Amino acid sequence: MTDRDGGPLGKPDDRYKGGLDSSKPGAEGRAVACGAGPGVRLQKLGLTSAAVYLLLVITPQINLGSPLLNYLNSIVASVVFAVLSVLLVLQVARVHLRPLNEVFAGVLAAGAWQAADWGAGRGDVLRLYLGPAGNLAFIFLCLMAGRLLSRILREPNLLLPVGVVAILADIFTVAVGPTAKVLEKAPGLFEKLSVGLPAAGSAAGPAGAQGLTMVAGMGLGDFIFLALFLTAAARFAFPLGRGGWFIAVPVCLALATVLVLWGLGVPIVGIPLLPFIAGGFLVAYAGRFHLSRAEKWGLLWGGLFLAVLLTAAAWAMRG
Repeated sequence: MTDRDGGPLGKPDDRYKGGLDSSKPGAEGRAVACGAGPGVRLQKLGLTSAAVYLLLVITPQINLGSPLLNYLNSIVASVVFAVLSVLLVLQVARVHLRPLNEVFAGVLAAGAWQAADWGAGRGDVLRLYLGPAGNLAFIFLCLMAGRLLSRILREPNLLLPVGVVAILADIFTVAVGPTAKVLEKAPGLFEKLSVGLPAAGSAAGPAGAQGLTMVAGMGLGDFIFLALFLTAAARFAFPLGRGGWFIAVPVCLALATVLVLWGLGVPIVGIPLLPFIAGGFLVAYAGRFHLSRAEKWGLLWGGLFLAVLLTAAAWAMRG
């Protein structure tokens, strides 16, 4: 039997082998043929990075005159941040780097993150401007980690079980696992390993920068898996724009819904974002996964086993 592209069902297509990996000869020529050149891509990446930084800096300094308007502005800013984050990951996924380049970029990002974090702790005003710079460096560190991890995936079908495991594991960790414990016992650690979305107008009051507060955040795993999925999609020649939309829309809706519920006084500690990220990705490219009957049954039973195992672990931890 063959798939819709004429290849053997359940086997990776030859065109996926190597994909757009820049370590392969001629990759640069294929990259230019597929779209904008490296210079244009880096320019767009720089503009998006600047937009993310300015959003995180300006939002807490804009006071619209009433708590309701400021809260609505916080929701809008959070949605815009989610869109810009997905766009940033898409742009990074299109940049062709060798593994050593990714390691080097990750080390630079880690150094910039720590330097900005140290500077932000020297004063409230510095926190207002260096905190977002550190957040941006943290995002790039996560993206390089995700790119490196994506190299483990040698064929598109592997993205399906990775996505399913990411969804189940994130629900467990946020509900009762490590993330839930960190949120309860050490919120400072969670804040350090995530990008906080500032409350609109929180630094515009009498307290100034000292009043800066956060309303939500996206964590370490969210950015790593975003990069892993979309970099793999680029390598396997999937249409990246489709994946970006299918991820951005549910993530934005989830963030907006949670913030609205918080505004109405509904007590929600936090929600896992990976189900929306991985779920949107899997739906976007559902037609690209060609599994044999045995592989489908294996994935089904494996997913059920993992779900039962995590449910039992959650029950035991609550007990």
